[in-house]
Amino acid sequence: MVLISQEMKEMVTQNQCFIATVDSNGVPSVAPKGSTTVLDDNTIAFAEIVGKKTYNNIQNNHNVAVVVADRNSLAGYRFCGNAELVTSGPVYDLFCENLHRLRLPDPLAVVKINVKEIYDMSIKNPGGKIA
Repeated sequence: MVLISQEMKEMVTQNQCFIATVDSNGVPSVAPKGSTTVLDDNTIAFAEIVGKKTYNNIQNNHNVAVVVADRNSLAGYRFCGNAELVTSGPVYDLFCENLHRLRLPDPLAVVKINVKEIYDMSIKNPGGKIA
């Protein structure tokens, strides 16, 4: 079981995250997701508001990657795992509350990612698999 460390959680909170998916033909897509957060030591989530390419890709293929990087320190992480689309319940409600404070609409879904692998992408350990 992989664990998202406190350092990783802070990096996700303080930097832009990008979500990588693939469509049914294997064509990759990468999109920024400003609502990305760490829910617990094994789970990352974001609100899918727009419902375009990322949302459609996840409906067809649950394998995703989340990349976060800090340009100043030349550090970053890639989190790989399986995505689940959540449309109701406590996690969905929490994201709705946060989005309402920003005057944004309810998401189509909250994408919960069960992290299976973590890679250290920093200059000191490029591509190094952590777990």
